[in-house]
Amino acid sequence: VFVNFLEAHLSYDPPAEYRDAHLADLDADDLTHIEWGHEVNAGVHADEEIDWNKVARLYAGDVWYADRLLGDLLAILEEHDLDDDTIVIVTSDHGEHLGEHGLIEHQFSVQEPVLAVPLVVSVPEGMRTEAWDGINGSGATRDDPVMTTDLYATILDLAGLGEAVDAAPPSSHSLLERPADDERFTVAEYGGPSRGLLGKLSAMNPDLDIRPLSRSLQTVRLGDLRLTIDNLAQYELHDLATDPYQKHNLAGERPEDLRKMLNIIQALQQVQRRDAGPVQEMDEETRRRLESLGYVN
Repeated sequence: VFVNFLEAHLSYDPPAEYRDAHLADLDADDLTHIEWGHEVNAGVHADEEIDWNKVARLYAGDVWYADRLLGDLLAILEEHDLDDDTIVIVTSDHGEHLGEHGLIEHQFSVQEPVLAVPLVVSVPEGMRTEAWDGINGSGATRDDPVMTTDLYATILDLAGLGEAVDAAPPSSHSLLERPADDERFTVAEYGGPSRGLLGKLSAMNPDLDIRPLSRSLQTVRLGDLRLTIDNLAQYELHDLATDPYQKHNLAGERPEDLRKMLNIIQALQQVQRRDAGPVQEMDEETRRRLESLGYVN
């Protein structure tokens, strides 16, 4: 079963229980509204005028609410005696900007605040294989590089479908296998915002330079290095060990590292072109559902 908790997304508006306990200094109707978020991304509000601490507190309340809903789900499993034979995996499709690089929410970027997401895999004792215990033990924390695509091979492996795991895409690494070494790279892509969203931001701020927000992006991380390229052939190279907030572009200072990372991305692009299937037209029902979730404007 797949369960999607939509929190925490704009608007950040925690429930009354959380507000009473942790946000008593704020008005009951104080929230971070989605339209205000669009204004921030459009450059309507100067950064120094924004109370980012309050925004982060409201966001934390939404995260708490998602955690509470997860707790309710786990309680239902226990109530129906399903907890001892149910593998639970908790992750997220993206994080959120909370002021980093002048952005809020999760559009326009493949920066660390968007890419670094939780991944928790809980396997009941009676379902653990020798391979699982040998690598993960009980309550182990791993720090090897992983991607959410790894869940594909991991779930098949936990289900005992070894032949299917062998046929998994190269981007999917089972977490029952030995931890990935430091030479494994991780990748992410952003196809760019919709024309409707760009039009909305331009209408909010006619002086806005829309080009930095309209880019499609690809990024690859190897060790502490992250290279991001856009559809305008602009490069950004960051060393996350010394520059975790990605403020200093090293592309012009470390040509050997830039070439190494570019080789990885270019090889990935060749594979994508080779494996690309025909473009599928979106049917009206799918478009309507995506619009209701804010994915299509």
